[in-house]
Amino acid sequence: YGDVVQEIDWSVGKILDKLEELNLIDNTLVIFSSDNGPWLVMEDYGGSAGILRSGKMYTFEGGMRVPTVAMWKNKIPAGIVYDDIAAQIDWFPTIANIVGYKIDSGHIIDGVNISDVLFNHGQRSSKKYLFMDGADPQCYRSGNYKIKKPYEGYEGSRWKNAEPAHDTLLIDLKKDPGERNNLYEEKKDLAAKLFGEFENEYKKLGELPPSLVRMRGADNSHFEHLREKHKNK
Repeated sequence: YGDVVQEIDWSVGKILDKLEELNLIDNTLVIFSSDNGPWLVMEDYGGSAGILRSGKMYTFEGGMRVPTVAMWKNKIPAGIVYDDIAAQIDWFPTIANIVGYKIDSGHIIDGVNISDVLFNHGQRSSKKYLFMDGADPQCYRSGNYKIKKPYEGYEGSRWKNAEPAHDTLLIDLKKDPGERNNLYEEKKDLAAKLFGEFENEYKKLGELPPSLVRMRGADNSHFEHLREKHKNK
């Protein structure tokens, strides 16, 4: 895991050096991000979500919320921090806007243009977000609040960490990003309102296309590492 981080650090540095050498750095938007939270079942190979709950393959913040850094020299102000909602699906309409490409109005997309966020002019236009596990809508966020449907739990496997069952969860993510304090019992009216919004937002998606499954030969050396690690204890 450490080798991977070191390799990424080196390779990104080489790319930035080349952009400087070719005098392209002022005309290049550089985005650095993760695709999901840590793979906790991989232990020392999997990373950490810090204070966030759970990790990869779950719709808790530890699985969905990731760090993202964007740099555009002389365009994006240095040092600004945005801690509100944004998503990877926002990059397509954002980059289209930056380069002046008009997206066909009949082309349905889920992301929104976050140019105002990048250039420190404002916030994302939508404060709503659906959290999906495949085709299953599990959570809904509106502003600071996140509602999560009951979950039957998962006993764990070699590829996915165990997660206990839970009832309906209502979380104030601004005050409780670690999702430890369930407000459902004391805010049932708010929960009902959010569930209504949740259902409406999901219905707006219409009929979803079938999920695409792409399989290829896997490198299972991480599983071998764990076997050796626990065998030697």
